[in-house]
Amino acid sequence: MSPVLTEKHIFISRGLDEVCLKFLEKISAFHEFYLDEIIIQGENLDLLNLPDFNVEFNDSYSEDFFCTFLPCLLSSQNIIEICHRNDFYTNNYNIHYLNDTSSTEGFYATEGYQDSNLEDSSLKIYKMNKRCNLLNINNFWLDE
Repeated sequence: MSPVLTEKHIFISRGLDEVCLKFLEKISAFHEFYLDEIIIQGENLDLLNLPDFNVEFNDSYSEDFFCTFLPCLLSSQNIIEICHRNDFYTNNYNIHYLNDTSSTEGFYATEGYQDSNLEDSSLKIYKMNKRCNLLNINNFWLDE
């Protein structure tokens, strides 16, 4: 199996500057156009230790789904990475495509947030809508 190449879109700013504002504008539109719903959210970035932090699972998904989904996500490689770093925080989005089972097939986004003091972090996992594909997701981040 050949390695998956990850497309990267990196935003680096010094604070609330033009780059930061552009990222915030793009991420807001990204949420509106591509993200369907949050399926997991928690107060820590560590997916491997979900029981160790305050985590909420979307009630519209079954326990069987999560038992299949989480190992598939953890073993997948992200295909697109979007990152914004500034003096105050780091915000990472990783896009994954899962096709291990029919119940989990589709695009998913993980969002990791961590403040610069390492005191606050969070993780959200989103199901992306069925309209998206690799080309239009990547082109969204390439467009000015």
